[in-house]
Amino acid sequence: MSDRSAHRAWAALLLGAGLFACGPSAQEVRLRAEHDELRHEIAEQRQYNDDLKLRMQLVHARNQVLIDLVEGLTAETSPPAKDSAGLGPAHASLKSLDAKLTALVMSVNHSRKDIAAMRAQRASLEEELTEAKQTLERAREEQAAEKTRGEVFRALLAQLTQLIAERQLDLRVVDNRMLLNLPGEILFASNDARVSSGGKAVLDRVAEVLRQVESRAFQVAGHTDEKPVRYGRYGDNWRLSSERALNVMLYLVERGVPKERISAAAYGATQPLAQADPKQQRRIEIVLLPKLDELPDLSQLEALSRP
Repeated sequence: MSDRSAHRAWAALLLGAGLFACGPSAQEVRLRAEHDELRHEIAEQRQYNDDLKLRMQLVHARNQVLIDLVEGLTAETSPPAKDSAGLGPAHASLKSLDAKLTALVMSVNHSRKDIAAMRAQRASLEEELTEAKQTLERAREEQAAEKTRGEVFRALLAQLTQLIAERQLDLRVVDNRMLLNLPGEILFASNDARVSSGGKAVLDRVAEVLRQVESRAFQVAGHTDEKPVRYGRYGDNWRLSSERALNVMLYLVERGVPKERISAAAYGATQPLAQADPKQQRRIEIVLLPKLDELPDLSQLEALSRP
């Protein structure tokens, strides 16, 4: 070791001893900063070297492609020559790289197709699941509505049992609608639409039951037989059935049935009862109408009808 090197070593030791004795000085902080900066520059230089190597590899690969093109053009105009010893391995490496790249591209394409197919299948399954949930919900709603209708029917039947036993009325279910069938001979005189005193007594008991049915609408329907009306103030069966239904409806409203939940209809002789005598055809039917939420959704048909 030279005198100068020995001097520098003793100076470093003394500097270190002073630093340990007195704590970090301004010079030590500066040296540390220079040290960190130098490490950062070395890291950047290494990254630059790696980038440069990659660029050189790319340039080499491009040059090899150009060499192959030139050799191909030369082969077309001159007899084939033997490849030099240095071009063979590079050419094989390039072909291997191309094969690997082609296989990688095909694998990526297959993966993309598989992902697209899986996404389509998932979307289809989600759509089927949504439809199944909607179907189940509709079934639950229909079941709940059917249960409610059954409870209403049973309640009405229980309260009208006495009138049914006295043959003052008949209860039937037609097209999933409950009908209270009141014979015309109990309510009216022949060829007359005014409610008789006996008919009013029956309607009083019917009104008492209908008032207890909440959130339900009723329709009073008038029916006649096919026998023509030959005398009286009504010219035909249509007018007779209409006046009878209207008078029964008005009387039920007087007895407390909400007017917003009751209506009247006339059918004349157009809906005869099967295998019934003419007296049974002349009747008043009180129909328990379905609620709006029990009817099918026709909103789509309404949208189709718009221009």
